[in-house]
Amino acid sequence: MVQVRIRRLLLWVALPALVLVLLYTFLGFHVVPRLLRSGVHDFVSKNYHREVAIGEIRFNPYTLRLHVRDFSLPDADGKPMLAFQHLLVDLTVASIWHWGPDFEAIVLEQPFARVLIEPDGVLNFSDLALPPSPEAKPTPPDTKPARLFIKHLSVVGGNVAFEDLAHPSPFQTEIKPISFDLRDFATVGKDVGKYSLTGSSEAGERFSWTGSLDTYPLTSRGRFEFANVQAKTIWNYLRDSVQFELPSGAISVAGEYDFTAATSPVGLGVTVHDITVTDLGCAPRVRPMTTSS
Repeated sequence: MVQVRIRRLLLWVALPALVLVLLYTFLGFHVVPRLLRSGVHDFVSKNYHREVAIGEIRFNPYTLRLHVRDFSLPDADGKPMLAFQHLLVDLTVASIWHWGPDFEAIVLEQPFARVLIEPDGVLNFSDLALPPSPEAKPTPPDTKPARLFIKHLSVVGGNVAFEDLAHPSPFQTEIKPISFDLRDFATVGKDVGKYSLTGSSEAGERFSWTGSLDTYPLTSRGRFEFANVQAKTIWNYLRDSVQFELPSGAISVAGEYDFTAATSPVGLGVTVHDITVTDLGCAPRVRPMTTSS
């Protein structure tokens, strides 16, 4: 008789726990992706009057891992403005005792951004700025940042397409691949995050930017380098303002920077260590002849 009562008691205890586990599993695997998809669609449609495209969304409630694939946000003219192939967000349970989001990893693969200056000089990304809410209260200048912890943030295979239609001669270029790597970043504590940013163009031009980043106060210092920047690329952008041509040559610049927002106005120091100019050619600009009838 005692054993029967114990079994019944265990059943009454285990049954609600089993129901909660099943409910948590169902909500995590099925409901969370649907809520994310509908939330993004509704936000973009309401605020930007555009249709966003999102591929597969998967969330594992036990590992707290989110996968989003094939995201694309169109520009006002219908062309892709922002896109990525795959986003991985790996949240840890340490967020509970850290009192803030703690990410083991955030990985963004094949992101794309189209930076367009309209013929009237307006940047296309200005369309994404939302007006401040009437209920929003101004943030005190000495407010500390929200608690955030990122062990590793990585951007792989990025692509930025730049186009200036306000220029007398329309100018466009593309920078790819772009990679970004940030490790051990936190908005609290004494440790500062270490980052590196690299990119290149189809013409073999390269840039790199490495250093440290702290948020309270906002400070960053490190080293930068622009290598093999083609003189012809610079001339293509400036050709309507100068009376000469730069048919050949490459320029490389390397140095260090030190930025801080702890002072008013903000402080920025740049020290250039090396400037290298190779095979630079300069010639008078030859304008095409016009014929009159």
